[in-house]
Amino acid sequence: MTPITELSTIGPDLHSLFNVNGTIPDGLWMEVVSAMNEGLLLVGPDRRIVYLNQKAEEIVGKRLDEVRGSLCVDAIGCPQCKCSCLLFEDGRADKVEITIYSKEDGRKRVLLKNARLLKGPGGEIIGGVETFSDITVEVQQRVQNERYTSMLFREKTRVDALIDAMAEGVLAVDRDFRVLTCAPRAAELLELDPTQEATGRSLWELLGVSTDFFGTGLATELSGKSFQVTLGRSELPGRSAELSFRRVRFSDDEMLCILRVVDAAPRRASAPDDRFHGIVSRSPRMREIFTLVENAAQTQSSILIEGESGVGKELVARAIHQLSPRREQPFYAVNCATFTGSLLLSELFGHERGAFTGAYKSAPGKLELAGEGTLFLDEVSEIPLHYQAVLLRVIEERHFERVGGRHPINLRARIIAATNVCLSQAVAERKFRDDLYFRLKVVPITVPPLRQRPEDIALLAQFFASHPAVNLTGRRIQFSDEALQSLEAYSWPGNVRELRNLVEYLCFVAVDRIEVEHLPTEVRQNSGLRPAPRSTPPPVSHASAAQACETAGSSVDDNVQREAVIAALEKARYRRTEAARILGINRTTLWRRMKRLGLG
Repeated sequence: MTPITELSTIGPDLHSLFNVNGTIPDGLWMEVVSAMNEGLLLVGPDRRIVYLNQKAEEIVGKRLDEVRGSLCVDAIGCPQCKCSCLLFEDGRADKVEITIYSKEDGRKRVLLKNARLLKGPGGEIIGGVETFSDITVEVQQRVQNERYTSMLFREKTRVDALIDAMAEGVLAVDRDFRVLTCAPRAAELLELDPTQEATGRSLWELLGVSTDFFGTGLATELSGKSFQVTLGRSELPGRSAELSFRRVRFSDDEMLCILRVVDAAPRRASAPDDRFHGIVSRSPRMREIFTLVENAAQTQSSILIEGESGVGKELVARAIHQLSPRREQPFYAVNCATFTGSLLLSELFGHERGAFTGAYKSAPGKLELAGEGTLFLDEVSEIPLHYQAVLLRVIEERHFERVGGRHPINLRARIIAATNVCLSQAVAERKFRDDLYFRLKVVPITVPPLRQRPEDIALLAQFFASHPAVNLTGRRIQFSDEALQSLEAYSWPGNVRELRNLVEYLCFVAVDRIEVEHLPTEVRQNSGLRPAPRSTPPPVSHASAAQACETAGSSVDDNVQREAVIAALEKARYRRTEAARILGINRTTLWRRMKRLGLG
């Protein structure tokens, strides 16, 4: 056999080494195998070793003449292979990590193995080939990285807990005053509800101040400086607070903002006793639900939240998530009514490339993305019957597969379901599986409609009127006693969502005080109160009245909607996605509304 170091003397290149028919001469084949940087092992159909190359001898620590004819599991000494030989059970092994121990010193090593069966011309199994490489160093490095990551996570959790316990609110901003992170206490002081995202918004917007308030366009120039700001936009005087800037040690382009309340007088619209993790209520019935939520959050059981549309079922689900040990993990919400057919399965379980028309690449589903967090299934009653069986199997077996996939994925997320219909009646009518119903309803929570908790109506109206996400005018607006009485007498078929939308509309039609005359006709008719005569109509701003049209009905005509859409488009510089966000609707709804109003 020609030594590999002398191959260059045979011809100008490797082509001269091959036979005329294109086959590889035996000598050259052995040279190639010997030169491999991976261990190569050949076994017969009886799983006995036929051949080891030089690299395999180094990894195993034995010569070929010592192990030829021995069972591979005896020669290599892999406990995993003794329990299960994937090569002869599955016909292949791909990137399998196996552990071997030296008999001399007990040293542990990790190998990465790939294997395939070898078959003869008639399809009979004639043996198998395995290649493996030593990845002990890589695995040790991986373990160290995992330990370091775990240490960082524990440290972050500890720091977050300290920040959460502080009376001050902490934010991080970049040099252009854009918020990078916002601690829960800061979000509370700024009156942001849990559904709002502070990240990416400007500090000026969150504080309700002008862009020249700080006297500079760069936050990095304010290190060590403090400013007096006013928090809140309710009918009561706002709280005075001090905002100080501190430089972040590890970054020259970020600043810490410390928000400390100077005048902490209680305010009726945001009293701490009226808030429960984003839910505003003083109703005794809701207090009972809050206790149930606190207890249920500590369990791993499935939860079913029932209640009419707009009562705040998702807020209850988010409160459960925030109170649970999963609070640091993701929270994903899926509205089951918005997906039809197999699209729902793809949304929940994900899909592999080519699983269906349009699946150009693989994508994880919400169950997978939620990880060890929470998946909220809203309007679960809308899931078709034949897919309910699939969901039941996943919940019971705790694993699933992507659409078009073959590899099982463990279900680690907790499932919270919600419905606006009576599921027990749906079960009786055979529209919903009874086994899935009882599996979801381990912990049942029923949220009462707004008409059954009248003590919350005035509280919520005042809260929304002071909330910057609802009152987009920036003005401090009050309710008259007569207007509040009218609101309390109304039945609120759309519940809290309807009240929020109406308050947003009212903030535009009133200057600084909401009177009975500003209320829609259907609200006034419930109370028996009539508006006082007036000579001129109230001024109407054009920013977000379009959304309130959904609840105000005929009280707002197409002209107001058209002006509201135009104002939102101008404010968003004609970016439709941003205009839809300002109006509180999705982009498709905005497109349909523009087309109906002759603007598209």
